[in-house]
Amino acid sequence: MRRLFLGLACLALSGAALAFTPAPLTPWQAQRVDGMDALDPSQPYANEDLGFTLATLPGPVYQGNGTDDGVLVLLGDKRTLTFTAAYAVDDTSTREAMTTELAYGTHANDARREPATLGGEKAEQAQWRDGDDLALLLVRYRPDGDDSGVIYSALLHTTPEHQQEDVQAFQALLKGFRTVALPHN
Repeated sequence: MRRLFLGLACLALSGAALAFTPAPLTPWQAQRVDGMDALDPSQPYANEDLGFTLATLPGPVYQGNGTDDGVLVLLGDKRTLTFTAAYAVDDTSTREAMTTELAYGTHANDARREPATLGGEKAEQAQWRDGDDLALLLVRYRPDGDDSGVIYSALLHTTPEHQQEDVQAFQALLKGFRTVALPHN
């Protein structure tokens, strides 16, 4: 499932398939976009299996085909914000997780990486240009006491015209992130 959301994020970065249309959606379309189910953006998103909640969802929010590993927020045409989580296969670190996440992107070599926080814990943020557009990626690894943990990833893709407001939406989403106990702890 993680690759599904990473694939969706890559599609969003390319501007293909997930472009937001300003035309009114039919009731059926409002419930499903590109095979994804609509969620109520006025309600916090909770994922007990992967140990997190998101208090702020800044726009139309969708979740892929019954999966429960993250959300896609449509901010506008060629403007998306995704938040995903997945169990790591091996014990890793935030830095290693970021390197892996960037390897899926086409602009990984151009990324500027810097320390950040998510939920009060150490994270790493990377940003790069996709033509004139801006992409921001934030990654945090949360060890769970076993030989693995959870990797949280937030990805923003925005246009120059909407960069300021979309970065604010990205920051609001991250500010509303909280961890909860993992089910097996």
